[in-house]
Amino acid sequence: MERVDNFIVGTSDTIKTFSTLIRTQRIQATAKAELMKSLAFDSFEFCLNKQVALVGKVNFSQDPLGPIFVHVMAPSPEKLIETITNESLK
Repeated sequence: MERVDNFIVGTSDTIKTFSTLIRTQRIQATAKAELMKSLAFDSFEFCLNKQVALVGKVNFSQDPLGPIFVHVMAPSPEKLIETITNESLK
């Protein structure tokens, strides 16, 4: 992770933790809808509630303290969203 302008920028080779949290909270349909809102050719983005994220949960609502902005770049973003939100994965 590194600071670039007003952002903390990092990369990850896995989405396992994020996917697990979504399945544990049983919010696959909500997560899929949120992630698909900004689907582009090679990316998608979404915001997470900071306060909720600090306790290890996923919440896409706005935070009064400002959101955590996430921009994901992937060769097939729609397939990645399907993988993240797939209810049959464990």
